[in-house]
Amino acid sequence: MPYIKRNGIKPRCGFEMEFDALMMRIFKFLFLLVVLAAAGLVGFAYFGDLSPEQTRVTEPVSLNAN
Repeated sequence: MPYIKRNGIKPRCGFEMEFDALMMRIFKFLFLLVVLAAAGLVGFAYFGDLSPEQTRVTEPVSLNAN
């Protein structure tokens, strides 16, 4: 990998390694988020339709009318 030299001084290699490690952590975190989002979507699609069965209930009401 070519280096951009400033005043003939090569940048420290330690900074580049720290940056690469940080980028790798970010990519791992984003990958984890994508996997969790996919699992959530699959779970919602599987369990999302849990509506109860509807039945008609009728009960007579007596009114105190004249």
